[in-house]
Amino acid sequence: MIPMMTWMRNQAKLMELALREAPVAATLAGIVWNESKSDLAFVPAATFAATVGADTQAASPLQDDPIVIIELTGIQIQNALTRSISYIPKTFGGLLSTAGMQTLVTLSPDGRAKVVSIDAAGKRLDPAKRYRVAMPKPLADGQLGYFQIWDKQTSRTATNLTVMACSRKQTGATPVVASYKVNGQ
Repeated sequence: MIPMMTWMRNQAKLMELALREAPVAATLAGIVWNESKSDLAFVPAATFAATVGADTQAASPLQDDPIVIIELTGIQIQNALTRSISYIPKTFGGLLSTAGMQTLVTLSPDGRAKVVSIDAAGKRLDPAKRYRVAMPKPLADGQLGYFQIWDKQTSRTATNLTVMACSRKQTGATPVVASYKVNGQ
């Protein structure tokens, strides 16, 4: 049995991480998802967490990267989300913010995060089904360690979108690329 105080501390750590990194990343993921008309969207969240301000457009280092849509199975999506949270509570440049889905994550007493459930379009994620997932091209190419889950040969569709163009279309503002750090570098 987990001591209640340990469980509460772990849940508080998870909530702190979500509150620190989710607002801007979730907005960007939502914009990419909406504009790409894909089933789901992934945008690496932690890469710009330290430099996030109130202006969504100025927060993303991915703004000049094209958006591509790759086809992933439900099991690949689950594996990607498991990888995404594998460094919690440490900062990890590959922590994914998502759109089009809901993911329930818990922390064990030793602080390890675990994906408990994933819903896509209001239904439980089907491990065998193929989903169209929009993401910045470097992520689609397997950067941040995601080459372990998919590779450059994964079925993909190029779009005429970038995160910057999507954001501009949604907000009407001209985005400015900001500096950023990945894992303090």
